[in-house]
Amino acid sequence: MDENSSNLIDGSADILEYGIDFFTENEAVKDFPIIGIAVKIGFAVKSISDRIFLKKMERFLFEYSTVTSLEKSILHKKIQLSDTVKKKTGEAVILLLDRFSDLNKPYFLAQCFSAYIEGRLLFDDFIRLGNAIDLSHSSDLYDFIKTPNNQMILDRLLRTGMAEISKNASAMTQSGSSPIMLTTAKTELGEKFIELFTNIQHR
Repeated sequence: MDENSSNLIDGSADILEYGIDFFTENEAVKDFPIIGIAVKIGFAVKSISDRIFLKKMERFLFEYSTVTSLEKSILHKKIQLSDTVKKKTGEAVILLLDRFSDLNKPYFLAQCFSAYIEGRLLFDDFIRLGNAIDLSHSSDLYDFIKTPNNQMILDRLLRTGMAEISKNASAMTQSGSSPIMLTTAKTELGEKFIELFTNIQHR
């Protein structure tokens, strides 16, 4: 590796706003040890991709840590999961964060994660929402929360599973046909997303 590449990797640590203590002392890391293992590997390897992963993990953990002390105590009481489930949950978080294409998506995942821990989301719905977030653009997610019935935004979310096309008023005659009106609507998953983030805004 040449000197310039080495300097680039060493300097990539600057993208992190917090030190390793922030990661190791975070409640999510303590409750889900496999997340802590991923963090330690990220700090040890020091490649660019690992630093970017750590930045996404940092945003995720920061958003999780913004939950109030009262809510945190409730969360910890509810984290009565088996080691197997904790491992599966931690692995899901790591895989999703690793796939995310920007640094805003961990915010959305952290909110879904908290909802899962609180029992407001089933694990399968947490995974589905995580995959939907991965397939979305962050700006579309923010717009979706603001205007959940906007057809243009729903069109952009079609491939995420949070929106679907429905057909209305289609009719055929021998002389022609009335136009087929294609509209886009929220799916059940999209409704869950909106309900979750509407509740967050009202807290």
